[in-house]
This record gives sequence, structure tokens and C-alpha cells, in this order.
Amino acid sequence: LKALKHAARVTFRLSEKATVTIHVKRGKRVLKTARLQLRQGKHRVTLRSAKLRRGRYTIAVSARDAAGNRSTLAAKSLRLRR
Repeated sequence: LKALKHAARVTFRLSEKATVTIHVKRGKRVLKTARLQLRQGKHRVTLRSAKLRRGRYTIAVSARDAAGNRSTLAAKSLRLRR
């Protein structure tokens, strides 16, 4: 997880093909959501938004495979500075 100007970069690894959902939240408010279908392997996703300003955010990532199995929710805190 890396903070960029008006963006957050998330890096993760999938053991099989899955649909990945990434939420960027400030408090309880969801500012950005991305839903991606990705294959097995290591991935790096950059989420850009003008709404991402200086402050603290929570990035939550979950995955669902073709059989409908869900991963556990992985969440990390991020602090954007200018």
C-alpha cells in the first residue's frame, strides 16, 4: 500500500483467477470503489480520485473466485500528505 498524490496504490497476490473489490473509505464514507476481474499472480492497482486529499483513509480489499468463495477482508490504513 502506497500513498500517491490524489491516489493510492494497492499491491496484492491472487492464488487463482478472481473478482477483486477495492474500497477507499474515509471514516464510514466510501469515496472510491473498483471491481476488477484478474488472473492468478501479483497485481498492482492505482486508484486515482480528486476526492483523495490530505488525511487518513482505509483501503479494504476482498476477492471472490469463480466458485463463489470469498477471501477474508484485508484492510489497511493510509495517510496521504501533500
